[in-house]
Amino acid sequence: MAFNSWRGVVGDIKPIMRPGALEELIRMLPQGVGVIPLFLNIRYGKVETYKLAVTEYEPLIAKLAEAEVDLIHAEGAPPFMVLGHEAEAKLLERWEHEYKIPIFTSGTNHVRALKALNIKRFIGVTYFNAVFNCERMGRAKYRATW
Repeated sequence: MAFNSWRGVVGDIKPIMRPGALEELIRMLPQGVGVIPLFLNIRYGKVETYKLAVTEYEPLIAKLAEAEVDLIHAEGAPPFMVLGHEAEAKLLERWEHEYKIPIFTSGTNHVRALKALNIKRFIGVTYFNAVFNCERMGRAKYRATW
């Protein structure tokens, strides 16, 4: 599919249907970059919900690949965080190989930023409760390593 966005087109998969973040993204992008947004409908902040949600991204990635976007942002940190860093990386590698389009998540951007700034330790803050965070990581304490 041909687009008239001369700088390229970003496929953006949002986990929640609500206004605000999409408009902010579009305002930040340089002129000439188009955005094709698709939405999941995640409603509950539970580990089980996020584990199931990861499978819902792939049909939308396929749809964006078919539209021939230049880049895909699979948004939503929790659905990918419940996988863990290594599983997320393997999933993205498989998707990129299958769909031949660069794909990134919020988590991969965070890791790139921390590496670029040579950050060795940081404190992560989330709006999720301690039970969710511990259950998500499968242990009582978590220390990020990469």
